[in-house]
Amino acid sequence: MNTSWLLAEVEYHKGFVEYVAVDNRDAAKLMYLPDKVQDIAAKCFLILMGLPLYSAVIAAAHAVRCVTLVSANLLKRDLPEAWFSLAQEVCFLVKTPLYVLAVECAALCGLVFPLPMRPVIATLEREWSGVERKDDVRKLVKTDQQRPWWTDRSAKMHGFLAFCFQPIGSLSDGSRIDRYRFVSDL
Repeated sequence: MNTSWLLAEVEYHKGFVEYVAVDNRDAAKLMYLPDKVQDIAAKCFLILMGLPLYSAVIAAAHAVRCVTLVSANLLKRDLPEAWFSLAQEVCFLVKTPLYVLAVECAALCGLVFPLPMRPVIATLEREWSGVERKDDVRKLVKTDQQRPWWTDRSAKMHGFLAFCFQPIGSLSDGSRIDRYRFVSDL
């Protein structure tokens, strides 16, 4: 085992076993799906192709959200909340091209260096969206207390383009993991 990326066999408290990829240099020992290196490179290529459309859709959704949030708050005569909503959405729209460029550069590097770029792309996406993997819109369950994303400034509305690049946990999570062992290099 001479590489930094290793395949680990993880046994959870609930009795099931899973194989995960781990960057052995990472102090947090974050776990990732055990994709093959060539599959990660192929996904980086797909990110390069899909990111322009994805970012345009996300930006358009935030532009609509900006109008609806500001309008709803102005109708309620809540001027401070209208300003905060406007500032939040404008900040998101301003940072979008910067994160698109950063993710595109990381995905381009990921064609040559897939394993090291995977966590970089995941981190960029989390910072861009402001949500964690567990908060992704595909995992949200609407409750009576939640208002729709277009009328609630604190609501999460962003999904990940490279959801499969996001970490799935940490080997150091003693509340979920009984034991683990490194099986082989990736």
